[in-house]
Amino acid sequence: MSSNIKVLQVIPKLGYGGAETGCYDIAHYLPENNVGSYLITSGGELLQYIDRKKVKLIRLPVHSKNPILIFINSLIISAIILINRINIVHARSRAPAWSCLIATKITRRKFVTTFHGTYNYKNKLKKFYNSVMVRSDLIIAGSNFIFMHIKENYGDYLTDKKKLLSIFRGINTDYFDTSTTLETDEDKLFKSWDLIVGKKIILLPGRLTAWKGQEMFLEALSKVNIQLGNDSFIAVILGNDQGRDLYRKKLVRLVEQYRLTKQIRFIDHCKNMPLAYKISDIVVSTSIEPEAFGRVAVEAQSMQKLILASNIGGSKETVIDGKSGILFEAGDTASAMKKINSYIEANNSSKEAYLARGIIYSYDLMENEKAMEDFNKAIEIDDQYAIAYALRADHLYWELGNASQAKKDIEKAYKLSPDDTYINHARGNILLDYSYTLQEKEKTDSSISTAKNAVISFQKVITDINPEKNLIVKRLFPLGITYEAHTYLGDAKFDILYFSFKENRDSKSAKKALKESIEHYTNALNIAPTQEEAEEYEIERDFDMITPAEIYLYRGNAKSWHPSDWRKACKDWKASRKLGNKEAGVNSRKWKC
Repeated sequence: MSSNIKVLQVIPKLGYGGAETGCYDIAHYLPENNVGSYLITSGGELLQYIDRKKVKLIRLPVHSKNPILIFINSLIISAIILINRINIVHARSRAPAWSCLIATKITRRKFVTTFHGTYNYKNKLKKFYNSVMVRSDLIIAGSNFIFMHIKENYGDYLTDKKKLLSIFRGINTDYFDTSTTLETDEDKLFKSWDLIVGKKIILLPGRLTAWKGQEMFLEALSKVNIQLGNDSFIAVILGNDQGRDLYRKKLVRLVEQYRLTKQIRFIDHCKNMPLAYKISDIVVSTSIEPEAFGRVAVEAQSMQKLILASNIGGSKETVIDGKSGILFEAGDTASAMKKINSYIEANNSSKEAYLARGIIYSYDLMENEKAMEDFNKAIEIDDQYAIAYALRADHLYWELGNASQAKKDIEKAYKLSPDDTYINHARGNILLDYSYTLQEKEKTDSSISTAKNAVISFQKVITDINPEKNLIVKRLFPLGITYEAHTYLGDAKFDILYFSFKENRDSKSAKKALKESIEHYTNALNIAPTQEEAEEYEIERDFDMITPAEIYLYRGNAKSWHPSDWRKACKDWKASRKLGNKEAGVNSRKWKC
C-alpha cells in the first residue's frame, strides 16, 4: 500500500559520524516503508553510498553559518518543499535548522528536529542560536539524558504545543552482526592496519576532537604500557580529524612522548565498521563531555564486544555497568587505565582471550606452564577449537617431550580444520619427527605411514593454501613457511625412500621418490631467505630455522643414494661446507670429494 507522505532530511555533511549514519539509515529505511525520502546536504563521504533510486539527493551549502546564506538556503528549501510536495522536514543540526524553520513557516509544513548533542552555551546569543532546535513542532531527544538537558536549559522556549519526546536512537542489528563479516576480510584488515595476532586490539572509534577524549586515552595507555609491557596491546584510534590538523599533530606528539609508537595506529575511517569491531578485543569510548546517545557503545554491544565507556551522557543508559559493558569516571585517566589494565590481565571470558594470552606466554615469554593453562582453558571452553589443539601440540607437548600427546592433539586439530596453513605446517613437523621415533623402535610400517601423512600436510602448505590469508601464520612465520615446507617435504620423501626401498634402490618407486626429494630440496634453496632475513626470522620465531647449509647437506645425501652420482653429491657437500657446515666436511672426506 503506497503512502503520500514525503520526508525531507537536512544535515550539514554526510560523513561517518553518529548523526550522519543515523540520517543515512533513515533515508534508506523510509522508501522500504513506502515513504518518499529526500535528503539535503553539502557533501560528505557517505554520499557515494546513497541509493539514488530510493533517495532524492540535493546538494546545498547547508553547513554554512553565514546568516545571508542561511536565508538563501531557506528560500531554496521552500521551493524544494513545494515542488516535491514534502510533508515533513527534519533538521539534524543548528545552521540548517534555521533555514528549515523559515522554509516550513513559509510553506506551512511540519518541522521536526533531533538533538544530536548537548548544544551548551555561555551567553544569551549562543543560547538563542541553539534555540532553533526547540522551535520545531516535534523535538526528538536521543536519550533520557538529552531529554532532561533540554527541559533544564531550554525550558523557556518550550510551550504546551511543543512535543518533546525521548526516542532512543537505533542501529541496524542485521548489519552490526558477527555473521556479516568474512574471515578473508578480517585478514585483509589485519594486514592493512598492521596488527599482530596474539595482542589485544583496543579500538577507539570517533572523530578526532578534544571532547572525544583521545588525549586521556593515550595517557591511560601509557600507564597500561608501564605496568604490562609494550607487548600487551595494539590500540587503533579510528576517526577523521575533519580539518583539525593541529589536534592530530598534538596526538601524534603525545604518542611519541608516551613511547607508544609501536602500539598506536591512526586510521582515518573504515568502510566496514562491523569488521572493525569484530577484530577488536575491547572497544573504548573516552568522551570527556556527555554523549547525546553514544552510538559506539550500542554498535560494540551488538557485535558482542566489551565496551568501556565514560559514565556520562547517553552511555549511562545504553551500557549496563558490569554486565553489557564497563563504565569508568569521565576524564579520569587512572580510572580508565585501571579498567583497561584489569581486562587485559584478568578478563578471560572467551576462548580467544585465553588463546591470545597463551601465545604471548609461549612465544614471547617462554612460560610454558602458564601457556599450557591458557590453551587448556581455551579448549575447555570450546572442545572444537582447532588452533588451540595445534598450538598446544606444536610448541608445548612436543617441546616438553610428550610425543604421543603432541601427535594426538595435532591430529585432532587437523580433523577439525584440515586446510589451515599453520595446522598443516605443525602436523607435518610433528609427524615427520614422530616417524623417526617409530623407526628407532623398528616399527618400519608405522614410520612410513606417518611420514606419508606428513607429506600430505606439507603438500597442502605449498600448493593448497596461501599463508598470507592465515593470521596465525603471519604472526608466527613471517618469512619462509613454504621454504621450510619444501625442505621438510624433501626430508619426508627421502625417509620414505630410505625405509621403503633400501633393498631395491633401482625400482621405479625408489627413483621417483628420490627425484621428488631432490626437487623439493632444490625448491627450498631457490626461495631461501637472505642472511639478513634469516637472522630477522630467527628473532621472530625464537628458535633455530633450517639454513641453506643444512639443505645442501640433505640434498647431497639424497644424491649419494646411488654411488654413480657421488660427484653431484660432492658438489652439494662442498657448498654446505663453504657455508660453515662441518658435517658436510665429514661426508666430503668419506667420499673423497
